[in-house]
Amino acid sequence: MKAKVPRVTAVHGKNATLSCTGKYVPKGYTFVFWMFKEQEINENEKYSITTDFYTIHDAFAEKMMANTSLTIRNSDWADEGNYACVASSHFGSDKQQLQLMVFNGKSKKFSICLCKGILAFIKEG
Repeated sequence: MKAKVPRVTAVHGKNATLSCTGKYVPKGYTFVFWMFKEQEINENEKYSITTDFYTIHDAFAEKMMANTSLTIRNSDWADEGNYACVASSHFGSDKQQLQLMVFNGKSKKFSICLCKGILAFIKEG
């Protein structure tokens, strides 16, 4: 069974923020970045990226964590699709996918999506 990709919705023309958390990330040895359509996203007037590292102490060890968020300014239909936040180090890498869907903002209950050539009504909630 394929895992369901978490969905984030945005109103066309408004900012959208996607967030994820990486667990047990060694700070200083880790690169955290975002991807869209298999391309790494660079910060610019369209995209803003923030990443914060912090430590959790438990009875056994210190564990580094990373919170990262991607803000997409003035979201547009072309911004729809699957995004991935990636944490990579010499120990390996981990990826979390999120799906962004952009709506016109006129209807909060139903939206129309042309997905893979199939017209679908999507009920929110």
